[in-house]
Amino acid sequence: MNIESPAPSHHCHVALRVGVASSGKPVFETLPARAVGSGSYELTGSPGLVEGCAAGDLLEIDADGLFQVVRRGPNLCIQAFGRPPFDAESLESLNSAFVPLGGLVEAPADRRSSW
Repeated sequence: MNIESPAPSHHCHVALRVGVASSGKPVFETLPARAVGSGSYELTGSPGLVEGCAAGDLLEIDADGLFQVVRRGPNLCIQAFGRPPFDAESLESLNSAFVPLGGLVEAPADRRSSW
């Protein structure tokens, strides 16, 4: 299940399969990507739910949202969740820890700082 943009920039969104709900229906996460060929996409953002891929990875995605990593990109995706959710100070602390490593803290868009 790929959601492609008709724009010539090749920027699009892809739906990757997260798993199966208790109802038996598949669950998807939509991620920003760049189309690089028929069924091949480079992720331009890291997932929050899907495991096994990160921004910069080249994926082949089938019609069911299942994917195979064709080439690993330069990024590693670490998913962290806080209870209660991370506040601005916690996100800044994470960012400060990852900047020296060349990392980026991708928080929900409404919680991102201007790093």
